[in-house]
Amino acid sequence: MERRDFLVSTVGAVGLSGCLATNQEAEVMSEVLVSDGAWSVHQRPRAVRVEDTTYVGWMDSRGWVGITAYDHNDGATESVRVSDELDWTDDHSSPAIHVRDDDRLIVYWTDRGEGTENMDYAISENALDISSWGSTQSFTSADVENVDYPQPVPWDGELRLYYRVGGHIDGKWKYRVSTDGGETYGSEQDFVDLVSEAIYIHPYQHEDRLHFALGDHRMDTPAIRHWYLEGGDYHESDGTVIQSGDQELTDETELTLVYDGEASGNNPPKQYDLICDGAGRPHVAFTEHVETGEGGGDGDYRARWAKWDGSEWVIGSEIVEMGGSLPEEHYYEGGLSLDSQDPTRVYASVETDNRNYQIQEWSTDDDGESWSSKDLSPADESVTRPTKRGRPISPRGHQNDLPVIWWAGRYDHFNYSQGSGYDTKVQRQDTPTEYVREGNNWIYTDHS
Repeated sequence: MERRDFLVSTVGAVGLSGCLATNQEAEVMSEVLVSDGAWSVHQRPRAVRVEDTTYVGWMDSRGWVGITAYDHNDGATESVRVSDELDWTDDHSSPAIHVRDDDRLIVYWTDRGEGTENMDYAISENALDISSWGSTQSFTSADVENVDYPQPVPWDGELRLYYRVGGHIDGKWKYRVSTDGGETYGSEQDFVDLVSEAIYIHPYQHEDRLHFALGDHRMDTPAIRHWYLEGGDYHESDGTVIQSGDQELTDETELTLVYDGEASGNNPPKQYDLICDGAGRPHVAFTEHVETGEGGGDGDYRARWAKWDGSEWVIGSEIVEMGGSLPEEHYYEGGLSLDSQDPTRVYASVETDNRNYQIQEWSTDDDGESWSSKDLSPADESVTRPTKRGRPISPRGHQNDLPVIWWAGRYDHFNYSQGSGYDTKVQRQDTPTEYVREGNNWIYTDHS
């Protein structure tokens, strides 16, 4: 397939004074990074920083996959569409980003339409430059239809691409290996098959270990589990060898149990993030779904955190009550993210009053025994137009001037084919959501 390059926008810097009007509730503001974009949970990395630029992948409300480059020197943003228009507008089609050794970028995505078989990807033609891309490349799963959740990971001099096949009902996890920096990929390899639904996996590479966190969302075996690959073998968290890394994992009980959802008495937990600290100790962020009504209702989600201390998994105290699902359906809460540079910090989407959602930062200095918080977004009070702020993510390699981003706006459903979909902007700390366009700037207007 020949692909086309679409320049969406190039926006100049938006200062903290002059360009944006202020009100008493939001005295510190910054630019909207992307005027139309969202993402789901299990593609990663979704944002990365290289030198003085942060790259953010997104799926817009019109069915296009794109990427934005944010220049930290002058605040300018450049956005381009990378894909052709997809069959479905679904934030599950949002991309993952990989930066090659030669600094050219790879963007991976899938089309969540019926019977999606292809993993698509494109490579930028120049280093750290998103303005021009090579033609779209694809490979097809040899197992079943429905391929999603790309997760590229450099490993042992190669590039591995992990992904799910089969969808939510009978999902299995596979991977392919590239020996030429992502230009081409070898045959499909079996990774995890628990012969069940609702298995979600996140990889994270730290030095000579490739860590994995697995969220088992099945009602009969709900759990969060961990293991790692080192020296050609899979290991439990304490180093006990499980089996060869060339063999498919088929028994969840061989993986280290981090959190036992069945023992908690709650609905299945959801795995959100996996990051290692500087000493190589893995941390995970996940949610508990507390049953509040027949069938679990659509909400009462609790933010949780756990850390491997070298001998056991330490589960911190409950961080915050996050509220209900973003859309009015089950199991689709606002989300969590660990800070990519400091996993003792957690970013959470928290429901406030009148179905509004706020982004908060929570931090601990005592292994999760206690937590302190601060708000990163305004506290909205609108009843007729509630703001849904969701899916906070911490760009890989950030330098604290852009530690977290999220999307915000109207979010009725992740898929336009099943409702009115979403209309969201990508934002950063203290960015109000009510804007009008004036020239190259987004101007905040008070609609109270």
